[in-house]
Amino acid sequence: MLMKSFFAAGAVFSAAIAASASPKVIMPVAGRLPVIDGRIDDGEYTDAVTIGPFSRMHPILKWHRWDAEGDGTVTFLTDGSKLCVAWRVKAWSVDFDGSLKSGIVRRDGPIQYNNDAVELEIGAEANGRRAHFVINPDAVIYDAMLGTDGTADVSWNCAGAEAKCSLAHGWWLAELSLPLASVGVNPEKFYVNAGRSGPTHSYSSLVGYEAAGRGKMLE
Repeated sequence: MLMKSFFAAGAVFSAAIAASASPKVIMPVAGRLPVIDGRIDDGEYTDAVTIGPFSRMHPILKWHRWDAEGDGTVTFLTDGSKLCVAWRVKAWSVDFDGSLKSGIVRRDGPIQYNNDAVELEIGAEANGRRAHFVINPDAVIYDAMLGTDGTADVSWNCAGAEAKCSLAHGWWLAELSLPLASVGVNPEKFYVNAGRSGPTHSYSSLVGYEAAGRGKMLE
């Protein structure tokens, strides 16, 4: 992502941009960052870029479709030092817990296999090493550095990463704040993908993943 004042603040872009050979999003540099409290309050993301909805790869036909089960958006905001990411995704019910599965309480636990989760991948190169973040409804973080072969170094932790979540009116809200220096990317240009996953629902993301599990990234 290039941090330049180009798109209108708060604009929502269709994930159809993922169909292009080299999808690109340009975001403005924010004057201030939101409070990371698991809520998306009015005015907090005024200078942000919001993208959605999610899509997923059909397992046989290999085409992308909008994710009817998990409608939602991901919002990106940066001041050039930190990146704030906010997910707004549908819970599975309007019950007090949204019927979202949690339970993993330790950092770097197997959240993506056993809990509902929102996910982020961010890297300096489209096909290079990338940091992988997974957050469950209790705001517990899994973070690892993925090698070019997809191998995860779980011993890596992003210094200064902060996450909070909340449920409101059938929607799951999650916020993540990352120091870009800790992630190891150039704040002028980096690559991201974001999505959601769960033990009973297949992965869906802004840019659809191939069957092998390695997806394109938004620039």
